[in-house]
Amino acid sequence: MVPVFLIFFCCANLFVRPAVAEIDSRFKPFLYDSTQPTRLFLRGRLTLKSQTDFIKALNAYPQIKTFSLHGPGGSVFAAIPIAYAIRDAGLDTLIERDHACESACSFLFLAGVERQALGALGVHAMQTSDPRSREIAMAEVAALFDYLGVSGYVLDKLAETPSDRMYVFSRDELYDNALVTGTRPVEPRSDLTAESWPLTQCDVLASDPWDPLRARETAAIPSEELDYFPAIGACQAEIRENPGNLRALYQYVRAALMRESQETPQVETDTGKVIPSLYVRVLLSLSQRGYVAAQSEWAFYLSYGFRQVAQDVEEAEKWGLKAAESGYAEAQVRFGQFLSSKAGGRRHGEALIWFEKAAEQDYVPGLYLVGLAHLRGQGTEKDETAASNFFRAAMVATGASELDIRFQSRAGLELAKLRLEHIERATDLARSLS
Repeated sequence: MVPVFLIFFCCANLFVRPAVAEIDSRFKPFLYDSTQPTRLFLRGRLTLKSQTDFIKALNAYPQIKTFSLHGPGGSVFAAIPIAYAIRDAGLDTLIERDHACESACSFLFLAGVERQALGALGVHAMQTSDPRSREIAMAEVAALFDYLGVSGYVLDKLAETPSDRMYVFSRDELYDNALVTGTRPVEPRSDLTAESWPLTQCDVLASDPWDPLRARETAAIPSEELDYFPAIGACQAEIRENPGNLRALYQYVRAALMRESQETPQVETDTGKVIPSLYVRVLLSLSQRGYVAAQSEWAFYLSYGFRQVAQDVEEAEKWGLKAAESGYAEAQVRFGQFLSSKAGGRRHGEALIWFEKAAEQDYVPGLYLVGLAHLRGQGTEKDETAASNFFRAAMVATGASELDIRFQSRAGLELAKLRLEHIERATDLARSLS
């Protein structure tokens, strides 16, 4: 007889078998991957036969929405009709990271309705020994670009770059000439420090306890103690005087969001969808510009769908990790708290790593949370002695902010409980021996 558990194990495996990619290569250089059902891939050189193969691929897979391109080009006279077909089919085009779309392949990319270039887009002059063929091809390319609405800048670069070289467009050129669609990403700053901006009245009224770039000469103001009316006025005045003061902008957003939560109803569209406010969108912009406190706060909004922001746990983890990797203890603690939460998957072991990084900087909340992890056995073995040591260290660490004082108080309470439990256990043991 076969044991019942073996039958169950074998049958269960029938249902958990991972999907196996099926690559359809009948239309080379166009490939279809069953694991990405809305994408078609170009992987190779275009030939005169490619025009027919492209149409066959679209007919075989009408659900295609995005065309991922990676190829050295090939026949111009094949690329031109394919480009028209791409635009007429309403496909989006993509050059993935570490990939390149060069020469005639660029025509296909530029035909996309929405265009994203994470890799390289390159052009050069056509290689032909027949001047007449070159003239005809250039005329057809010019007509295609006119139909697609492509900037004349591309045709100029194509014509002036020798066929044995490749002109690769820079990120600025891609956006300046609308070769890609969407908003130009803001390059994060790497030179931000607490001393980047002078002390202002905005700092005095709106310093955030969680902000690693707050002015250290001021006391941090917890949200429940923030008087947002004077804070908003002071921060607006500083922003008008110094638009580059990101700390003032962050503190203004913090105060404005506090006012909004108290006074302003949610704005909804006709479909009932709630629209994130301007201040929430500025918070995202600050995150993109490298402001760590904004990144950590944005991650929190995404974690729980806070303030009209749709919940997106994957994005939350991305922004939380980015903030934590900056090295600031405050961001490390918040990211650890996300990982240990239900939204973060209760990954206590990973959370403990970030709490320990904060504790190494003698950051009081980090010391307390490492102690709590040892006390509860979350991410590590239960160890009351280790927990007691970390609680004691949290109490001893000197913290200037209200946040530090609160965590020092929590550590003191836990330490007192531990001592009381130890005394009770010792008493019980003595009684049992008497």
